[in-house]
Amino acid sequence: FFEDSFGRSLEYYGRCTLPDDARIAVYVTLGAINLGAVAYAFMQAWKARHISTEFAETESIFKALASILLVSFVGIPVLILASDNRDAFIFVGSCIIFVTTCSILLLI
Repeated sequence: FFEDSFGRSLEYYGRCTLPDDARIAVYVTLGAINLGAVAYAFMQAWKARHISTEFAETESIFKALASILLVSFVGIPVLILASDNRDAFIFVGSCIIFVTTCSILLLI
């Protein structure tokens, strides 16, 4: 770290945290909501697979959901492993967000 002429640090790193029990509750709740929404979307896409081609967007929606699911299964464990290194954590989190949003915008 860099210091000024008085010995004070010029760089600070702060972060907001929750107690461990609250953090687990928030992550489990958000994960359940997200997995439920993806499962429901998969179910609706599967039901609508035989709609006429005039209204058929199901294939691209299914591909976007599948890519989101794959990125989540690969990216979230890597994100957890990179939580100790701030730069790696930000890079992996940004990549997950980028790939997820691109899959939605480009495939649909």
